[in-house]
Amino acid sequence: MGSTPERPYIGLGLQILARPAALDAVEAGELELVVSASEPPAGWFVTPLGWERVVFAVHPGNPVRALSLQELASIFRGQTVNWDALGGPDLAIQPVIPLEGDELRDHLAGRLLEGHRFTTLALLGPSPEATLALVGQDPGAIGILPLSTANDGVALIQVEGIEARDREGRYPLEMEVLAFAPQEPGGVVREWLAWLQAEGALLSEVEGE
Repeated sequence: MGSTPERPYIGLGLQILARPAALDAVEAGELELVVSASEPPAGWFVTPLGWERVVFAVHPGNPVRALSLQELASIFRGQTVNWDALGGPDLAIQPVIPLEGDELRDHLAGRLLEGHRFTTLALLGPSPEATLALVGQDPGAIGILPLSTANDGVALIQVEGIEARDREGRYPLEMEVLAFAPQEPGGVVREWLAWLQAEGALLSEVEGE
C-alpha cells in the first residue's frame, strides 16, 4: 500500500477575541482579518460571508417552545419574570445574556429591545459554551446563542412561528457575518474567503431545492 501524500500546512488559524482586541491585532499585523457580525471600521475592506441566526435556548424540561418577539423582549427587559405568564410552569425566568460588547447582545439591543436595557437580573454567559451550561442546569433559564453553537442539551424556542432550524421560513433575527481588514487580503486568506462564499452559495441553492 502506498503512503498518503503529506498535506501542506497552509497557516490558517482562528482566535476568538473581543472586538476591540481583534481590531487592534489586525491593525498591528498580528492577524489577517476579523470575522464578525459587527460593523467594520470606516474605510476597511469588507466582504459578506453569510448569515447567522440568533436563537433562544431553554432547559429541555421547560414545556414552552414558542414565543413572539414581543414576549422575548418583555423577558429580556425584565418585565415578564415567570414562565406561568407564557403558558409554562410557575417558575421564575432566568435570562442569560452575552457580555457587554458582544455582537449578539448589541444586535438584540437594537432589533429586539429597541434601545431598552437588558434586565439587571440576567446572568452573564461569557461564551456560547457557558450559556449552554447555564441553561442546561437551570429549568427556568433562557439564553441567547448563535444557532451554529446550539446542541442537543437545550431546546430552541420557535420565534414568531418559525423554528430556529427551519430554512424554509424567514426567521426574524439574523445577523450578517462579515470578514474585514484594513486592506484586502491576498494569497491563501483570499482563497479561503472565496471558498467560504462559494460553500455558502452552494448550501443556499441546495436548501432552496
